Amino acid sequence: MMSEAPIRVSSIQALLGLQREVVAGLLRSEAFATGDAEGALRQITEAAARLLSVDRASVWRFNETRTSIECLDLYDAVNKAHEKGLVLHAKDAPQYFEAATQERVISADDARTDPRTSEFRDGYLVPLGITSMLDAPIVVRSQLVGVVCNEHVGPARVWRPYEELVAGTLADFVGMALSAAEHTAQARELAIMHEGLEKLVEERTRQLVATQESVRTLFEASPVALVLTRLRDQQVILGNQHASELFGVVIDEVRGVSAASFWVRPEERTEILTKLLQAGRDAEVEVELIKSSGQVFWGAVSAAMLTFEGEKALLVGVRDITEKKQAAETLRKSEEALRTLLEAAPTPLVVSGLDDGVVRFGNKRAADMFSLTVDQIRGRRAIDFYGDADERRRFVELLRKQGHVDDFAARLKTDTGEFFWALLSARTMTLQGERVFTVGFADLTEQKEIEHQLRDLATLDSLTGVYNRRHFFDMADRAVQSMEQKKKPLCVAMFDADHFKKINDRFGHDVGDDALRMLTSVCQKEIRATDTFARFGGEEFVLLLPETPIATAAVIVERIRRAISEATVQVDEQRVPLTLSVGLAERKPGELLDTLLRRSDEAVYEAKRAGRNCVVLARDEVRGRSDMPRVTS
Repeated sequence: MMSEAPIRVSSIQALLGLQREVVAGLLRSEAFATGDAEGALRQITEAAARLLSVDRASVWRFNETRTSIECLDLYDAVNKAHEKGLVLHAKDAPQYFEAATQERVISADDARTDPRTSEFRDGYLVPLGITSMLDAPIVVRSQLVGVVCNEHVGPARVWRPYEELVAGTLADFVGMALSAAEHTAQARELAIMHEGLEKLVEERTRQLVATQESVRTLFEASPVALVLTRLRDQQVILGNQHASELFGVVIDEVRGVSAASFWVRPEERTEILTKLLQAGRDAEVEVELIKSSGQVFWGAVSAAMLTFEGEKALLVGVRDITEKKQAAETLRKSEEALRTLLEAAPTPLVVSGLDDGVVRFGNKRAADMFSLTVDQIRGRRAIDFYGDADERRRFVELLRKQGHVDDFAARLKTDTGEFFWALLSARTMTLQGERVFTVGFADLTEQKEIEHQLRDLATLDSLTGVYNRRHFFDMADRAVQSMEQKKKPLCVAMFDADHFKKINDRFGHDVGDDALRMLTSVCQKEIRATDTFARFGGEEFVLLLPETPIATAAVIVERIRRAISEATVQVDEQRVPLTLSVGLAERKPGELLDTLLRRSDEAVYEAKRAGRNCVVLARDEVRGRSDMPRVTS
């Protein structure tokens, strides 16, 4: 426990005498008189160190939210030096900030243990040897703005009540200094403002004269009709020669006339005035106006607010756009007629932009064709209706080059994703100043289906669905020529269903047909994508194996033979087996297709004589070869 030494009256008297001396000096200070806050604060901190016999005295000011406090001046009496700028934050010393804003004075005899100041112990008090703190609040206009902090270095010190009074007095001086500085700054700013205001008035007067001269010059040189009216009564003040000619008046005779009398609908003028008062100007607006003769015409009106001869005025520019409006109306009617014609057309029609490919219009037939409504088709991208984007690009390129396209077949799709074929015919045109094209559609789906069926009939066997004899010869001839040029091997295998006549005689032709379909199904599963399998006639089939030597071909056809022998045809409760006799031959250099087929056909007959259900290589294939058995089963 620290014990308080008895207070001597002589000590208090000496302190009061010193205080009166210091206070008198501060009151006479030039820094206080001139509002020099920085100089005044330096004098106050030096006075505090002297009056309270402390080693360090400082002035701190809160920010607006009192979440931080900044050092305005700190006096180190030992080194006789001043410093400033240190900032403390409330989040780092919450107890101190609460005490500083709530208590009249913080009198911490042992600052290192006092809850209000102990937060500064390790980082500030101990390193600097500070043991005791005496902080007094700074008040300006009844508002707490900061604190004066007095810090004692040495043994812990008990602060006396009269010392707290001294600290409070010094804090009041700080408040006076800060207040005086604010008043001085405000007075200085007010003087600057007065000086600036006088200059501004002079400048505005000069600008007003220049504006009036500019307005008159503008009126004389402007290529459009200009009219100036007073804002307060809407009366005409000034107008140029173009305005005189446009409205058929003498400007001198209409001065003082209400500008609203030249408007077909005065309420439109009121609306423009309302916008002007809000924004200061209004963009070009198309309205109907009246000449002095009573003739009505269309004008494009622009307006702006200005000051003329000291009064608010309205400057209005007018362009005669009657011909433009008439042309637009004619165009609108022609476009309506075009839409009517398109809607009445018996075929689907669509109008799209040539550059952006966006649908401008589609009649109901076109909308139905794409599974949309008329409103839904408008604004869609035309390319989305094509099955192939490249196909549409070719179509548009032809349009750009020729200006028209006739009978262009394309695969299209509906909005639901269903594909169909259509014949397109198109023409480019101009609509509202934009390049567009109109395209008509004829549904080709049924025709394409017929073409597909005819193509199938020409190339496929109607019973089994594999290639027919005619198409096989077309493909085989091309394959022979290609293998001859590339000097690549090519093999042909002939298949013949064993005892097929007995199946027909015993079970009927329907079962025989099922047997052939089963045979082709099994074969197609076993062959490669590069092979060609076809029905040669009746129960005979042929397999073309390009770029395949006979050793590889033998493995493939043996696999097919084995798969067929393991399959059966279901007839009621009975399973009917089926086997193949196979003849295989490899093409010799320069050999024709007919010769190759004849050799493989001869090998089939030898397979039947060998007992059927086997693969026989043509006689020439094994001559001189020990690695190739002629018959496999």
